[in-house]
Amino acid sequence: MKKNKYKILLFNNSKGLIREILLSKSVVFAFILIFLTCNFFTLYFFSDDYLSWKSDREIQNHKKNNQLLIDKILIAENRVSNIEEKINTIINYDNEMRDMLSMPRIHEDVRQLGVGGKGGISETQAVEVLEYLLPDEEAVDLQEYFQKLDFIERSTNLEILSFMEMSSNSMKNKNKLRHIPAIHPVDLSKSKLTSRFGYRRDPFTKRYKKHEGDDFSAKTGTPVMATADGLVISSKYNGTFGNYIEISHGNGYRTVYGHLNKRNVSRGTYVVRGQKIGEVGNTGRSTAPHLHYEVKHHKKRVDPRSFYFDGM
Repeated sequence: MKKNKYKILLFNNSKGLIREILLSKSVVFAFILIFLTCNFFTLYFFSDDYLSWKSDREIQNHKKNNQLLIDKILIAENRVSNIEEKINTIINYDNEMRDMLSMPRIHEDVRQLGVGGKGGISETQAVEVLEYLLPDEEAVDLQEYFQKLDFIERSTNLEILSFMEMSSNSMKNKNKLRHIPAIHPVDLSKSKLTSRFGYRRDPFTKRYKKHEGDDFSAKTGTPVMATADGLVISSKYNGTFGNYIEISHGNGYRTVYGHLNKRNVSRGTYVVRGQKIGEVGNTGRSTAPHLHYEVKHHKKRVDPRSFYFDGM
């Protein structure tokens, strides 16, 4: 090989050397440069296509995951609304129980604040993460959603503490609770509530008049029970109520049971909650067999529905 020349020898197995090629150093360098350049552009264009395909695929996967996330959040929002309704029901029972236990109601401002829960990622962090994942055109109000969840958690914790407090007080006032009407006067499986406390059309005069109690339709002879412990202060016949019984439970509470077919207790008898005191009948001013039931508090007739806790 001459100086600055490269010799390429071509051989054939049968004929031996058949050709000799001399290449200058610059030509060899040019061939190498062209080869590397071609490889570079080939890799560049193929890798660009691959990355573009991979990016499109990832975008589609993200869109699919985002839609699943949105669907789950919407389902969760519906569940949150249902839970909020149940919490409101619990709050109503909480207030009624506190009234009966002569405990002060929880102030509305306190309920709004509630009681905090345990740690984890903050609400702000969670919102930032989810809002980053969700596309703008399908965004939901995550801030409001997490505020609802936070309120539910705090409200639940507050109600737990409230019921623990009431449980403690109820144990101390167990005897007092026994003297507060708390059950239905007849078995609901054997009767039907046909007329509630409030204004209704009088079955005799056909005029609207306030109905001072609840009426339970039932067969004649269906057992009637005392709804709380107390002393029978009246057991007699009355032109309006027919056979009726009135029980004094103390603390200003009294209950009345009217239109009875039979009275099983007399004046001066001490009765306990759930004890049979009579039977459903059709006596007095009545159009069909039923029980007329009243609750009085400090001589004022009140809605008996506030004192049914056996069906909770």
